[in-house]
Amino acid sequence: MHQAFRLHGRQRRAFSAVVDTLKSKIQGLADKKAPQLTALRKVELVPGRFVLPSGHARTQPARAFPAQTVKTGWTLLSTGSVVVLVLQALIQRFLPGFFMNRAVRKAGQRLERTAPAPAWPVEEEYIKDFINSPQRKALSTPSFLVVSGSQGIGKSTMLNNLMCEHVKNGKRALPLEISVRPGEDLKLNEALPQALQAVDLPRYYPSNVNFLLERVNETSKRRTGSAVVVYLQLTTKSRGDKFSRDACDDIASTLGACARNITYDNAACKFILEVSVSAVADIITERFNMSDLVVVRPLPFEDFMSVVKEVAKQGNDFRTLNKVLAEDDMEQVLKHYYIRAGGNFRDLDLILRNVSRAGQKGADAVIKRVEQQYKERVEPIERKLDDQEVKDYLLQVAGAGPMGYLPESDEDTKMKLKLLREEPADCVLRRTTSETVALKHWHFVAKLFQEDEQKLRDAGYM
Repeated sequence: MHQAFRLHGRQRRAFSAVVDTLKSKIQGLADKKAPQLTALRKVELVPGRFVLPSGHARTQPARAFPAQTVKTGWTLLSTGSVVVLVLQALIQRFLPGFFMNRAVRKAGQRLERTAPAPAWPVEEEYIKDFINSPQRKALSTPSFLVVSGSQGIGKSTMLNNLMCEHVKNGKRALPLEISVRPGEDLKLNEALPQALQAVDLPRYYPSNVNFLLERVNETSKRRTGSAVVVYLQLTTKSRGDKFSRDACDDIASTLGACARNITYDNAACKFILEVSVSAVADIITERFNMSDLVVVRPLPFEDFMSVVKEVAKQGNDFRTLNKVLAEDDMEQVLKHYYIRAGGNFRDLDLILRNVSRAGQKGADAVIKRVEQQYKERVEPIERKLDDQEVKDYLLQVAGAGPMGYLPESDEDTKMKLKLLREEPADCVLRRTTSETVALKHWHFVAKLFQEDEQKLRDAGYM
């Protein structure tokens, strides 16, 4: 045994050098710490006692503590730490239901129903069926919904009202909102904890999203008989932001992976994602086939006009409608705006407010503002339509009606692939169905049909 650890030659000399170095360092440290070491040497060991050194003036008697006292204190400290850890683990394991149920209930109660509001019977019925149906098991499809539509047509209002109705029926809905800009990372892991901490969730509560959603869903099923519905609204911090293809890919991958994980892989809840019509919605539905797409189309013109007038009477939005437009001019101006903008409520309210702020009135003032906005948005589209081949193909697509257009030749397929490769920031179609032509780029439809009201009606766009 000793032969195995015997040092020879260079090994012995190297070992001796290391030992000498350590000795010199220890000695130097001892010289620096001489006062402290001197105090430590005064500690006396007495059977059954720990005797501490006397005071610096050496006038105070030595203080002695029974060893049993020190041992008891250490035991109490250790036991207390263990008890705190055990209690925290038990609270996190058995009391989340109480905290989560209260948090989700209060979060849902913050929603307020908007009335009067636009109505989309087909889309609303489909979403209601998804919300009210029993939750399916993991690995079943569709596991989550992607609700898309052009900005300002009323998607958020529709979903908000559906969630309010769901909550009033005694169910659970958790609204979330995430704002994003090009190049920024989506902070999904922060969205849910932040929404729940807003209603005094305990600080020690775990921040793991899957764990939280599982507890939310378990509590919701136990107390309401229905799974909790997580409604995530993705918004852009600035409407002028342009998202590249890579940025859209990143956003879609992050959102789709999260939605798949909490609905398809684990069935932790029901999930509805709202995004404006863009490459993000397309990529999610292409890449994650367990999702289902609900397209919210613009209201027909008659419904659009009646909603605007009714909302204006209530004094919420469109408050300046009756100030800047006479009753006789309303239908003409609203129709002109509808053909230009495709039923966008948000832009109409902005135009009316700008006209009112400028102290202007009358149909001419409103139409002038509409034309100014139209020119800003249509210029890039007009450049794309200079390509006659693209224009002819898009005209076939737009004229195909609600069922969409299927490529009939190799040339059509090549054109479809060409459009799929275009950047969404250039206002170019990425999908080629009539619905997405109308929703994403209403101006394409208006240009293709020469802004003719009857042609738009015949194609199903009014």
